[in-house]
Amino acid sequence: MSRVVVGLSGGVDSSVTAALLKEEGHEVIGLGMRLYDNPVPDSRSCCSPDDLFDARYVADLLDIPYYTLDFREVFRSAVMEPWAAGYRQGLTPNPCIACNGTVKFQALAARADLLQCDFLATGHFARVEEVDGRHRLGRARHRAKDQSYFLYPVPADRLARFLLPLGNWTKEEVRARASTLGLPTAKKRESQDACFVTPREPHEVVAEISGEPVVPGAIVTKGGERLGTHKGFEAYTIGQRKGLGLAGGPWFVTDLRPETNEVVVQKQQQRTLQRLRIDDAFWHIEPQEMAVSVRTRSGAEPVPARLLPQGDGGLVVAFEDPVSAPAPGQVAVAYDGDWIVCGGPIRWLPGA
Repeated sequence: MSRVVVGLSGGVDSSVTAALLKEEGHEVIGLGMRLYDNPVPDSRSCCSPDDLFDARYVADLLDIPYYTLDFREVFRSAVMEPWAAGYRQGLTPNPCIACNGTVKFQALAARADLLQCDFLATGHFARVEEVDGRHRLGRARHRAKDQSYFLYPVPADRLARFLLPLGNWTKEEVRARASTLGLPTAKKRESQDACFVTPREPHEVVAEISGEPVVPGAIVTKGGERLGTHKGFEAYTIGQRKGLGLAGGPWFVTDLRPETNEVVVQKQQQRTLQRLRIDDAFWHIEPQEMAVSVRTRSGAEPVPARLLPQGDGGLVVAFEDPVSAPAPGQVAVAYDGDWIVCGGPIRWLPGA
């Protein structure tokens, strides 16, 4: 059988992934990642010392070798610092996707290659299958836990060596199997937040990483009427309704203006748009104009749209109907049926 590296995070999903692969007869090696210093205890994030302890315990129970890799430097330079810089520009980057694209599928994959492994496996709920002669990355069978949105940066040429054993499983089935195997992670709560942020507020972490304080400023309407004071525009994101401290609402954040340190709001409804731009699209097939469905948030269902490649290398996404405006810096992922076509960070178009 094959030699397989499993990204063993200390959660139930990666634990069961390792167990399933060993049951199939593979030679399994667990790799954990130390990503950052001074994690806050008891947070709903991943990669804490407790998680790494759980990963080693699971590896011992499964009788597989386990190693912890020190990726703090690459994680800070490739994930944390770009994330903080994005917030300073009024964007809302997704650090988990950046981590997948750089740390897991570059640095971790490189370690798997050094160990002469045939495959890299993770506990994500998504699928890799051969479609029309090429390996494609697609949605999990059970949509409620589908995590393909977070995996779009996986290089297409890596997919043939990428295993996702949980692509056809439900979360309940995973926990049941972990319980049957006696794994300590069977009832462990899920990690759902950015590991280096939770439970602090994003603007606090931005200030810490950048070394510059956030500065209070004005909350204004689109027309310039001042309604209140914000605690730093980095503390807000497009579409936010709670925590604005404004009377007579509901009010929604519709724009961030770093150049004037203003948070722009409008009353009663969120901002919508019908077109957006991706400057640096990551394609899984040859770039082309085509009808697709597009997901602009991790928990949202894909909606009909058309991809319009631009002469400058960018991509315009034209939706059939207006959608609630996603925050610039977040990610749009396009699907053809179940299979990922492309994805990338969102930019707004003037007048969209």
